[in-house]
Amino acid sequence: MNEWQQAERHADRALDLFDRGFLEEAESELRKALEIQPDQADWQFNLGLTLEAAQRDQEAMEQFERAASLAPDQMYPNLALGSMAIRLGQWSKSLSAFDDAIAIDPTCEEAHAGRIESHAGAENHDEAETAFYLAEMAMEESSAQCLQAIAKSLIVRKSYPRAEWCLRESIRLAPASPEAPVQLAMLLADTDQAADALKIFSDLLRERADDVMILMASARLFVKLERFPEAMGRLENLLRIEPTNLEAHELLADLSLKSHHYDRAILEYQLVLRLHPMQLSSILGLADALIATRRFAETRKLLALALQQWDRFVDYSPSKAAAEADHLADLLLAAGLNLQAGVILQKCLKMGASVERWRRLAMARYRCGDLDAGMHASRAALRLEPDCLRSLHNLTLASLMLGRLNHAGVWLRRGLRRSPRDEGMRRLRIRYLAQRALRSIGIGRSTAAVQD
Repeated sequence: MNEWQQAERHADRALDLFDRGFLEEAESELRKALEIQPDQADWQFNLGLTLEAAQRDQEAMEQFERAASLAPDQMYPNLALGSMAIRLGQWSKSLSAFDDAIAIDPTCEEAHAGRIESHAGAENHDEAETAFYLAEMAMEESSAQCLQAIAKSLIVRKSYPRAEWCLRESIRLAPASPEAPVQLAMLLADTDQAADALKIFSDLLRERADDVMILMASARLFVKLERFPEAMGRLENLLRIEPTNLEAHELLADLSLKSHHYDRAILEYQLVLRLHPMQLSSILGLADALIATRRFAETRKLLALALQQWDRFVDYSPSKAAAEADHLADLLLAAGLNLQAGVILQKCLKMGASVERWRRLAMARYRCGDLDAGMHASRAALRLEPDCLRSLHNLTLASLMLGRLNHAGVWLRRGLRRSPRDEGMRRLRIRYLAQRALRSIGIGRSTAAVQD
């Protein structure tokens, strides 16, 4: 058997393993095939699909890129690359991939819809609308997918009547597709038409009771309406049909946590992490549940893993990292890992400053005993929110602890002007006056804990 035949055997075996759900073994076989024939675009593409199925999105996207570069005349690697880049929030990469797909087939509906969604995701809504009209001109008939894509942009801009019209037109063009009715139901729920939204799902489930996508969307609708028991019921139905559905387990865990069913939340998060060990949102959710049950030692071990995963997000998906950063920082502070929280928050502030981030950083620095750094963070918070009473309280107290009575007096007066009846500031005034009196007779400084 020559090398080419051996490589083909590995690739064929990988397809069989993939169909049977053995993703790790399928990946191994494809990598063996590619060691022999690395220029096979189809095998690179199949490896990307295998990694996608294993929830390894970044690696999958890299494989789709390789496949697209090896077969520039093939559309499907570019479509897969664009879709994965959208999932990871990498809008310029998704736009480039869909442009390449359109260059191959100017009438490709999925590529045009992807271009619209990429522009909308990057908040270039005028460009999204232009892309929609270009798609209309490129295709003989209006596209249901493009109408759904532009509807998302219109919803973000709160242009609800136009979005509703687009979705109803999409349903008229593709009545068998459930995506547009689901999107319409969510829009109706957002515009205080919950009864109509529920009716849409009732009709859909009457026809497709075992449709996993519809069950998941209906669960999300119940979450939106804050009807958590019904949402959990839908998710349980879904999991009877598809027991390894990662999204359903994670949402069920989130709802269990919100409902204070901590043991069930822990169980569901652990199931998610068995299916996908590096799912950062589930790691953080599990940490929440462990803190709620006062299992701090386990929480600290888990948060060490979360920090590693977050660092990976910073490298390849800054938007995802930023979305989880504040939650991670709160958990680190709750677990007493103040130094690590400070490191994370410093990185977060480079992504975008906010009052809350500066306040969290101040808390971390004060707890570590670094009063000067804590005061720097508190002053930064005050620049963004001049009347922030918590920052004024902490600056007053830190100044007193450092013996800087003149500075303490300045912060104290600002705090009392902001809230003359605040008990914390009034106690600090007594402390300040006592400390000045002690200073006048040569006795040292007072100490206290900084307010979280």
